[in-house]
Amino acid sequence: MTLVAANVRVGAGKIYVGVTPAAAGDAVDLTTGVPGSGVEVGLTEGESVFTYEVTYFEIMAEQSLSSVAAFASEETAQIEYTMKEYITANILDVLGEGLVANTSPGDDNIFEGGKLSSDITLQSIMLVSAISGTALYTYAFLYQAYQSESATLRYTKSGDTLMKVTMKGIADITRADTSTLFQICLETPP
Repeated sequence: MTLVAANVRVGAGKIYVGVTPAAAGDAVDLTTGVPGSGVEVGLTEGESVFTYEVTYFEIMAEQSLSSVAAFASEETAQIEYTMKEYITANILDVLGEGLVANTSPGDDNIFEGGKLSSDITLQSIMLVSAISGTALYTYAFLYQAYQSESATLRYTKSGDTLMKVTMKGIADITRADTSTLFQICLETPP
């Protein structure tokens, strides 16, 4: 096998929410790494991580010591990141499932929690990273996702207020059968 250093991907990830997905088989159009729709969450801290997992079910039989068949029984995908920009839009992304915006005039920066509705706000989320030394980008995209972990806002005297986010994807059943959960693009032009 030939060793190719250019195949090593190094670069910070940028997070965008509300991006319009491309049709199955097509890449999202980027202009210098920025999708044509959606909003960037701004500065982040640490790594941004895309995770995909498949759970398999194995069938055993009396005639064999090993499994005789296996099939996929579940799949999950998520993107995790930590936001640093403590602004209204980001607070809604972190706490959106439990918040109601205050509707009093002039109080657009007040949110109240304890919503009794079971409705879940779904949004797309895209992790984009420049490929070092090229004019290309790589990305991971969840078509529909929601904040699935405990919402954590860290306040500290010796650092920034940070907001940990875990967006879990769910299937978009309006898309083609082979493209309902996510898309990963290894190289896309700006």
